[in-house]
Amino acid sequence: MLNQFTSGQFCYWINKMDISFEEAAELLKVSISTIENYAWGVVDIPPKKATECRVFLRLKAERLRNGDIL
Repeated sequence: MLNQFTSGQFCYWINKMDISFEEAAELLKVSISTIENYAWGVVDIPPKKATECRVFLRLKAERLRNGDIL
């Protein structure tokens, strides 16, 4: 399933985005405890949030390719 997103992938996403749990919570519009639960594998990451993560990472990559300041 394309939108399946594991806790390991989620932690990889946070690392590649170079953001804190607090920043991830703000981006995904969830609580910090939800971010912690995603990272620790306590709860499954909903497909909608998985898609949002992928979109944010794609946007960051595009901005870096274009030389935009982040």
